[in-house]
Amino acid sequence: MSNNFKRQIDRKGKRELKKVDKDITEQLVEGLVAGVLEQTKNSLDVLNNNSTTLTRSEVVKSVANIFANETVTALDFMQPLEKQLTAKHKKCLKVFSVFKNNMQKMEKDILSITSENDPASIMFARLAVDFLTSTHVIMSVNTNSETRNQTFKTFVGRWED
Repeated sequence: MSNNFKRQIDRKGKRELKKVDKDITEQLVEGLVAGVLEQTKNSLDVLNNNSTTLTRSEVVKSVANIFANETVTALDFMQPLEKQLTAKHKKCLKVFSVFKNNMQKMEKDILSITSENDPASIMFARLAVDFLTSTHVIMSVNTNSETRNQTFKTFVGRWED
């Protein structure tokens, strides 16, 4: 077999491998984000169901902790893959990053929450709902690019420094 033919096979194989890697990355990120949305939404449901012996302020703190942990874990996975991410996944990565930064800024206030009506509790609730809604809209296959871009810009504009 000639060296030229081997090089063509190698190049084609590498191209195919990159496409497979990109497809796998997309599927992993889709699953990861879906898991984050499910876990964080389920944690919010505990507040509505009142199915715990914790006080309401303890539940708010726990929910905030779940949101923070889920987003940090997702960021740890997605950030090294940033160059391989699709446009909507990059938007999602930015939303997660902005959310994490806000949670870090609010950490001291969240830890001192004494009631669900505490200003920090209300601010966290607004951030959490906006995060869930924006992430869902950005990731949805039914969202057109204009709506996706507007949702992204609105979230980042509202919550980024």
